[in-house]
Amino acid sequence: MTANKDRFEDPQLHRELRAQPMIKAPESLIPGVLSLIRKRQLAWYRRPAATWPRPLQYGLILACLVAFSGIAWGTIEILPALRAIDLRELFSVPVTRIAAISGTFDTLMRVGSLLGRTTIAPALLIIAAAGSLFYLVLFGAGTAILRSAVRIND
Repeated sequence: MTANKDRFEDPQLHRELRAQPMIKAPESLIPGVLSLIRKRQLAWYRRPAATWPRPLQYGLILACLVAFSGIAWGTIEILPALRAIDLRELFSVPVTRIAAISGTFDTLMRVGSLLGRTTIAPALLIIAAAGSLFYLVLFGAGTAILRSAVRIND
């Protein structure tokens, strides 16, 4: 056949094929084909919600409204209880811990800066670059292995 679908390379063969009588499918074929079609159809809960039966769509909307109402009601009920909490008392322990960690981190950064200025900076850059390269290679290899080993359903 050519690029034009209406033109055929052998018009005589085309006329002969058109002249052949239509063959009917056997009666036993139709139930088998229909059962295969039913098996391949996705269950309603695996399809997009817009294709669900109407009662289920209305049920989903109702469930979302109930969930939203529950969240709104819970928020309104919790807000007065939150006002009674003394935030200074609640956050005093974590803030002191963060301050201690911050002081330790500051000391480590000063030591690292002193060492880095002398000899460690080039070594750390090489280690960081090699580590990043290994991470990217392993991430790519893992992705390739996963895609080749696991068949993703459409």
